[in-house]
Amino acid sequence: MCSEKNHIRVILADDQLLFVEMLKTMLENSTADIKVIGICENGKEVVNLALKEKPHVILMDVRMPVMNGIEATRQIKSVEPEIEIMMLTTFDDDIYVSDSIKYGAAGYVLKNILPEELIECIRALRKGTVQISPSIAKNLALKRQNTIPLKSNEFMQRVDTLSNRE
Repeated sequence: MCSEKNHIRVILADDQLLFVEMLKTMLENSTADIKVIGICENGKEVVNLALKEKPHVILMDVRMPVMNGIEATRQIKSVEPEIEIMMLTTFDDDIYVSDSIKYGAAGYVLKNILPEELIECIRALRKGTVQISPSIAKNLALKRQNTIPLKSNEFMQRVDTLSNRE
């Protein structure tokens, strides 16, 4: 059993209450080392709770009422840069991805992830490893292809060697 002080303290921020409650239940019932310390329905709530509770990790949706997840990320990271924020969303829009990363998110993962993979993402994020969904990472790599001096064939060979997790 993991002692309370060794728990990864997590805040969940999503306006879809059924989803976020089920996520909390899954995380707490499937792990001994993850503790959900709060649930927020909008970006303003998560900023206030994060600054008060100082979690290790925040899983945040991009689109929420009152304040979106990107602005909430910007505000939290400007005051508490050690809090790791991972966007957990259905939106794979390039602007959302780039703005999230620009304002300090250390991860961008799509909600179609398997529960075990999400748990591993949280643990990896806590250890400082950036987490990006494979489809988003590949899309970013393909867009970057135009800005790096690799031959197209060589670049694609490198991308194709990445595992789903990478």
